Amino acid sequence: AVGKTSRSRLIGLLRSEKETVVSAAILASASLKVRNAAAMLDGLIQNGFKSEDLRVTALGALKEVDPETFNGAVNWIQSYGTSRLKTEAIRLSAAANPEKALSELADLLVNGTLRDQQLAFAVLSTVPGREADGLLKEWMEKLISGQVPDGLRLDISSAAGGRTSPELLELSKAYAAGRPKTQLGNYLDARYGGDPVNGKKIFEERLELSCLRCHAVGGLGGNAGPDLAGIGARVDRDYLIESILFPNNQMADGFQNIVVSASGFGEVAGILKSETDSTLSIDSPEEGLLEIPKANVLERIDGLSAMPEEFRQILSQQDLRDLVAYLAELK
Repeated sequence: AVGKTSRSRLIGLLRSEKETVVSAAILASASLKVRNAAAMLDGLIQNGFKSEDLRVTALGALKEVDPETFNGAVNWIQSYGTSRLKTEAIRLSAAANPEKALSELADLLVNGTLRDQQLAFAVLSTVPGREADGLLKEWMEKLISGQVPDGLRLDISSAAGGRTSPELLELSKAYAAGRPKTQLGNYLDARYGGDPVNGKKIFEERLELSCLRCHAVGGLGGNAGPDLAGIGARVDRDYLIESILFPNNQMADGFQNIVVSASGFGEVAGILKSETDSTLSIDSPEEGLLEIPKANVLERIDGLSAMPEEFRQILSQQDLRDLVAYLAELK
């Protein structure tokens, strides 16, 4: 059992100005089922100055510590909550009342904003039963017949792809078979519907990507790769996807690695800064910028991009979509 003093300290931590502390206290309250924390959790949910992540976490904790107060919070959310809070409330309530949850999701899918719809499909994918499969079947048929916005294509196919219904499995196969038979074919649903705010966070904060180590935006970042300021005005979304997932297909001018053997120069390795019909301009770490006549070149080896191709394994399709949305807004 948790002592009275410990409970009081935990509730005090919920008042901290540091979000990491509050988040940890929320999780502890849920784990220990500290009922006295219910009022504080309810207040956090309704506090629009707190981050959405924190408010969603508080909602889940409130369900654990005080179901009655949780139901009241759900009623408040239905009238005043954000899209994410609304769909999270539906998800958390689905086990107790799946019919009501499905009805609310179906309404959001028809009448909600694009963000409402995307979140609703994410929740719908977790709701078990034939009724949920039937609702997804309707939307998969619309998807295959081209009757849904581009920004929902990934959400619908992802929600249906995780189900075990034979009908949905067949529809998923049919949809996949209709994709372009190209290298990018399986990724084109990530072109539209992304969240540029989360995309910016991925670009700046995901350590396994380290985008800023090589690329600058607005004067912030490295110079080993192209400056991405204004990239959204220069290229289309297909190009962005290809550059992220298959960086060796098209390398930006001035950033391609090259090794040449040339008479009068010996072996030179560096960055190909420019190329004309008669000359290679190579920036060599040892000798600086060299202008090498092509007539002198005995052997040439074009290197791979410094950008790794492993991003295909690191990024989910949703992450890719958000990153593309962010880059496309850099105009």
